[in-house]
Amino acid sequence: MPLKAIGTIAIPGAVGSAFDHAAFDAKSRRVFIAHTARDCVEVIDHDAGRHIATLPRISRRGRRCGR
Repeated sequence: MPLKAIGTIAIPGAVGSAFDHAAFDAKSRRVFIAHTARDCVEVIDHDAGRHIATLPRISRRGRRCGR
């Protein structure tokens, strides 16, 4: 079965970017999205359908998130 987009969630500073990997945590109901080009992880509240955090500096190199 193909995936179908049902909406979008705005992520600050991410216009025109591509994301690398994502994972869903069933216990917290959060989606964690790796954005390696900006060296961060974006955190989405699945149930509220909104961006709740940017976790910067996930590696020792790369651009800092929000810059």
